[in-house]
Amino acid sequence: MKPSNRQASERRGGQLEALAAYANMGDKPEDWRRFRLKFPEFFPVIPFGWKKPGFRTLTDWLYTAAEAWAKNYAPLDAATITPLLWYRDLLRSVWAGTDQSGAGLYVLYGYEKLARSRGLPVTSAVVRPLLIPGESTNPLAQQTSGLPQGEPLINGVTGEISWKFGCEFQQSVYELMQCRWKARICPGCGRYFIAGKSAQSFCSPRCSGDAKRKRALDYWNREGSAMRNMRRKVRKTK
Repeated sequence: MKPSNRQASERRGGQLEALAAYANMGDKPEDWRRFRLKFPEFFPVIPFGWKKPGFRTLTDWLYTAAEAWAKNYAPLDAATITPLLWYRDLLRSVWAGTDQSGAGLYVLYGYEKLARSRGLPVTSAVVRPLLIPGESTNPLAQQTSGLPQGEPLINGVTGEISWKFGCEFQQSVYELMQCRWKARICPGCGRYFIAGKSAQSFCSPRCSGDAKRKRALDYWNREGSAMRNMRRKVRKTK
């Protein structure tokens, strides 16, 4: 493998690892704080020149909104959700293959308005500040509700059109969609994970071993009980 190809493969592997970590992220503040420390550039980190704390970058906005939601809304109303967890839940839907209309992907790629026109199911109210970094201060003039939309790139030599995503998160989602078979949910522990080969069903040797032991125990309990009953019948006959 050429060094450039190897580096690209390693970069994709790192992106998918971060995506799986986000899908498995918990609902508590300590969960997303830990995720942010490990993957600080997962969401957009480009400064917009705003001095207001929590609104300097889209990353600040997402995590600040999550902290405010956890403090003010989550304890009072279980029907609300913060954008940080809403995007995670939409990713889980895409991962599990339940986003049949593609509405979840529209949101993750930054096209929330189009997603709603495609019948995006609204199961909870998304709590977020009206002020969004990079958008107009007039809510009616805002083009997005959070994640950037990206932009097309045109190769002036070949004429090829590609897409520049707004952040690593969106690029990672796209990479996952190019190899959907890798998106698995472990039947043992329920974790979202990236499969290394098509035959892999479990996220780890531990979960695989636990499943094998359970099957062996179930077999022994089922067949062993029948064998013991048969022996008792034979003894009674004798």
